[in-house]
Amino acid sequence: MCHVWGMTHVQVYKNLNRGDWSIRAKGKVIGHASECVLANVTFHVSENGRQRVIRNRCREVHAWAIGELIDGTAPIGERIAVTYRPFEGGSFVRRDNGAPIAGAAFVHFTESDGAIAIA
Repeated sequence: MCHVWGMTHVQVYKNLNRGDWSIRAKGKVIGHASECVLANVTFHVSENGRQRVIRNRCREVHAWAIGELIDGTAPIGERIAVTYRPFEGGSFVRRDNGAPIAGAAFVHFTESDGAIAIA
């Protein structure tokens, strides 16, 4: 689990080199975790960054979830698997039907299941 509690708003993104989740606040990575939970989440994609990735075929951090890092487990509710694929579109989408998703009450990030939005 994450051990950087108390931050009001953080950004979480998949660290493709490490295989875990990077947690960033005020532009600096403050930790890494195999699992963490955010509340009041919005998903963000930098379209300029996405276009650079497409043009250069080179990975760079340009998409993340923004929310409040919470201590504890994800609440019970409808679980929606979420993904982001820069070559297929400019937003986070539901894995089950490809519909765009802008945010969620909670998102549970795990190594095994990825990002799971909880409605």
